Amino acid sequence: VIMDLIGLSRPSDVCPRPADLETVVEHVTQLIRQDAEKRGVKIVCRKAPRVPPALVDPERMGQALLNLCLNALDAMPGGGVLTLAVGRSRQRVCLMVRDTGKGIVPRQLPHIFDPYFTTKGQGTGLGLAMVHKIVEAHGGEISVSSRMALEGRRGETIFRIWLPCAPQEPPSFVERRRRRRI
Repeated sequence: VIMDLIGLSRPSDVCPRPADLETVVEHVTQLIRQDAEKRGVKIVCRKAPRVPPALVDPERMGQALLNLCLNALDAMPGGGVLTLAVGRSRQRVCLMVRDTGKGIVPRQLPHIFDPYFTTKGQGTGLGLAMVHKIVEAHGGEISVSSRMALEGRRGETIFRIWLPCAPQEPPSFVERRRRRRI
């Protein structure tokens, strides 16, 4: 709890560099796979074609993604599907986390990123606040949409993290010569 509080209160120490978000997703899925299997949760990973590298600190973004995935697993005690997807739009890369769990009560949605806000019996309520802080430290944005589960229908919660694309390196001398010949 104290470490989470210190992490939330100190200035964000991110070291952004060009990184493939698919690698971050693969690392996090390896960490949660066993827990997901025990809970009856299927993990699905998707990547759109030609997604450029994002400008991120892979370790800190992995921390944020892990937190979102653990929350998603908690939301699906009876099993479900956790989908992690990487896509792009204009000059941003999108990392999406979708679960088929209980959903979030609509009146609670505006507060989920507030420090100490929690609906769990245990926990500090700092997890999503830290995710929000990490995303903002990267110059990104995070949004959430949710639909509550009803009798006979699963709920759904989707977090979308929008991050800047890494700047493209200028083509090498060899690449420029090859392009001229075509």
